[in-house]
Amino acid sequence: MALGTPGIGWAVFVALWVLSVSSPLCAAERIDIPLFEAAVDALPAHESQKELLFRLPENIAFEPGSELRLGLRSTANLPADQFSVSLSFNGERLATRRANGQATAPVERIQLTAAVPERLILASWNRVTIALVPPATLTRNILRGSTFLLRRSECVLSLSYSRFPSFPEFARFPATFIEEKLLHADPTPSTPLVTIALPAELRDVHLRACAVIGARLGQLGYLAETDYAIVRTNLNSWTAPNRNWIVIGRWDEISGFGPATNCAASRPLRFGEGMLAECIIGSGARVHRGLLVTGADDSGLEKALLTLGSSAALAEIAPSPAIITTLPQVPPRLLETLKSSPSFHEVGADVRNLSQAASLLIPDPVLDRLAFVVPLRASIEELRMLIDLGAYAGSRMPEAPALRPEASGYDTDQPANFSQVHGKTAILLGSARQWKSALPKGDSLPIEFRDPGSSDVYMQGRKYPLSEFAPSLAFLQLVPSRWSRGNLMLIAGGWETFAMPTVKWMITDPEAPSRVYGDVCAADANGRIAIYEIVRPSVESLGERIKTMIPLGLTVEQTNQRLSKRTDLARRSHLINQTVFYSCGALLVTLVLLRLVLVADRRRSRAKAIHTQGYVAASP
Repeated sequence: MALGTPGIGWAVFVALWVLSVSSPLCAAERIDIPLFEAAVDALPAHESQKELLFRLPENIAFEPGSELRLGLRSTANLPADQFSVSLSFNGERLATRRANGQATAPVERIQLTAAVPERLILASWNRVTIALVPPATLTRNILRGSTFLLRRSECVLSLSYSRFPSFPEFARFPATFIEEKLLHADPTPSTPLVTIALPAELRDVHLRACAVIGARLGQLGYLAETDYAIVRTNLNSWTAPNRNWIVIGRWDEISGFGPATNCAASRPLRFGEGMLAECIIGSGARVHRGLLVTGADDSGLEKALLTLGSSAALAEIAPSPAIITTLPQVPPRLLETLKSSPSFHEVGADVRNLSQAASLLIPDPVLDRLAFVVPLRASIEELRMLIDLGAYAGSRMPEAPALRPEASGYDTDQPANFSQVHGKTAILLGSARQWKSALPKGDSLPIEFRDPGSSDVYMQGRKYPLSEFAPSLAFLQLVPSRWSRGNLMLIAGGWETFAMPTVKWMITDPEAPSRVYGDVCAADANGRIAIYEIVRPSVESLGERIKTMIPLGLTVEQTNQRLSKRTDLARRSHLINQTVFYSCGALLVTLVLLRLVLVADRRRSRAKAIHTQGYVAASP
C-alpha cells in the first residue's frame, strides 16, 4: 500500500512518539472546560444522581493542579443545605458536602470544589457524577416538584495541562485537525479550525473528497458548521492560513504550493500513485498542521483519498510522506461483522417515505452504497452542504473502520456518471432547474423544469408559472433510482440552489420526521410544509396542494387562518354531506317500510275478504 514496509513505518512512528515524550513539553496552561454544552442543565431533586460527560483531546499531557468546580441552585424554596451531596470523577469520589443539621436560614446554592489528580483524567470521555441524598423530612411528592439547576459557567473543570510537541500522525486523523475545539469553552470559534482547499475547477474526485472527509470529520461527534472553511482557488499560488488546512488536488494542481515542496516525497509520483503528506508548521501553542492529499492523476488521488477515509489503512501506511499504490480494501468478513453489530441496527433500513430520509445516508456500514450526485459548478455554500451531509452520515457510524461514499458531478452538458451511481442509493443535490440535467435522457420527476431557462415548472406533468409559488421553497422527492432497479433516489434542493437550511433540516433534524413524510415534501423558509403522496389517488394535484399549504404572499398566521377556514368549511361540508346522506337514507328506509306495511295490509284485507265471502256452488 505504501512505500516501505508497515514494520518500518511503525518503528519510525514509535520513535517519533518516544522523542516527543522525552522532549520538553510546552509550558503549562490552564483553561476552564464546561462540563456540558447547554447554558443550563437540571437535576431533579427526587433523582439520586446525575452524570455529566465531557471530552478531552489526546494531544495534551495533564499536569498537577486541575480542579473541579460545581454549583447547584435549588428551586421551589428547596432547603439545599439539608441535602448531602457528593462529587465523583471517573468513578472516584473527590468531595462530599454533608447536610447541615442546624436550623439556619435556608441556603439556595451549593458550591463544591475538589482537586482532581492528573491520574484520573482521561484523554477521551470523562464522567462527573453528582449524588444527592435528601433529608428524611421531605416527602417524595415534594421532591418531585423541585429541581437543582446547574449553570454552564459554574460547572467547570479547571484543567492544568501542557502540549506535546506536534509531529505527523496519520493514525489519529481527523482528530488532529479539530480536537483543539475541545480546549475552548466557546462552542462557536471566531475562526474556523481547519480550511479545506480545492482547485477552482472541480471534478468527480474532488466532490468525493468532500463526501469522504466530511464523513470522517463527522465520526468525531463534535464537528460544527463553523469549525471548517472551504476555498476553491489556484492551489499553486494559494497561501495557507495560520491554522490547520487540508489541500486536495493532483500533483500538477498543487506542486507550486509552498508546503508541498517541503513536505512531499522527493521522487516524482508515477501514474496511478497517490500520496499523503502531513506538514507541521510553527511551534508551541501557535503550531498548526497541514495535510496534502494528492496523486499523479485522478486514479492516484482517489487512492490517497480512500486511504484517508479508512482508519485501519491510515494505521498501516508508512510515515509521512506516504506513497499509496493500491486502493485500501475492507475485508468482506469485517463487513458482515459490522452489519450484525448493534451499532449498525439502523444501517440499510427499508425506507418507505420521506420521514426516513436520514436513513438513506447510511445504506451500509462503510457507505460504499451511498452516492452523491452534485453539480460540478457547485458554489462554496453548496459544497458545505455536501460536507455537512457526509458528516451527518459519519456521525451515525462513529465506529466504522472505513467510510467511502461515491460522488458524481453533472452539468447541463454532462449527466451523472452511470457507473459511479449504478447499484447505489443516490442523493441528487441541486436546484430544481438542474435536476433533470443529472438524469439519463427521457427520465422525468414529479417536480422538474423541462427547460432550465424556462419560467414554467412541471408538477406531475402539469405546467405552472413559477411566479405562482413561494420563492423560498425547498423540496424533497423520494423516487426509484434512475440508474438502477431496486435502489432509491432522494432529490433535494430549492428553485435556484440546494444550500438551504430548510433542505438540511428536512433530511437530518430529529424532529423533521414528524412533519416531513410522503413521496414529495415542500417547505419554505417560514416553516410551512406541504406533503404529497404520489402513489395514492387524490382529488388535489401536487401543484394545487403546494399552493394551498404554502400560498404565495401570505404570512404564516394568514396561512393558518386560511387553512383553519378551509378546515372549518370542510368540516361543515362533511357534516352537511353526512346529514344529507343519513337523512336520505332514513327517508328511503321509511318509504320502504311504508311500502311493506301497505303490502302487508293489502294482503290481510284480501285474506279477510276471501274468508268472509261465501263460496259459489258450481253449476250442474
